[in-house]
Amino acid sequence: MKKSEIKKQLISESKDFVPDIKDEIYSSVGYVPKTKQKLSFNLKTSLALLFLFILSLFVILITGNNANSIVLVEINPAIELEVNSYNKVVAIKPLNVDGYFLVENLDLKRLPINEAIEKIVDQANLDGYINEENETVNVITASRNEKREEKLNTIIETVLEKKAVQYVRNTEEVKQEAKENNVSPGRMLIIKRAIAID
Repeated sequence: MKKSEIKKQLISESKDFVPDIKDEIYSSVGYVPKTKQKLSFNLKTSLALLFLFILSLFVILITGNNANSIVLVEINPAIELEVNSYNKVVAIKPLNVDGYFLVENLDLKRLPINEAIEKIVDQANLDGYINEENETVNVITASRNEKREEKLNTIIETVLEKKAVQYVRNTEEVKQEAKENNVSPGRMLIIKRAIAID
């Protein structure tokens, strides 16, 4: 027999020969031992935890699919706005020096995209970027989700029409080319501009 087996056998046999009077001794001296409470899971608790786990996975998957969209605003100042799934601006990036000066004093973060575009157009008017010689505002939206991109375009077009500013839309040619290359029209415009810049 191995040592470990002998030890186990002695322990099991000692329970028969040596009485367990530990509790009697404790009570005679007035000591109450602390008992460890075991965690007990019932069916309701287990189901609730499982539901919370599945819900958190669902939320992670949904938010992962809602990637932010990009809105490029070009007058002469060029600005890139990152817009979340709630159409609120989460990041602003000037793309040239004029863009930096245009948004320098504008607080656009956390604003709905329509308010951000209004502020940009108003500031561009004040700074003289939009005038009789240059009335056109180029706004390009790009998103992984074509429906979101279209919704952003609609919001922005409404603002620019209200401000009585000329703007460039995605032409049918660009839309057709985007369809052929399996990208959104906004991405197609960005690709075409990158190719033109080389």
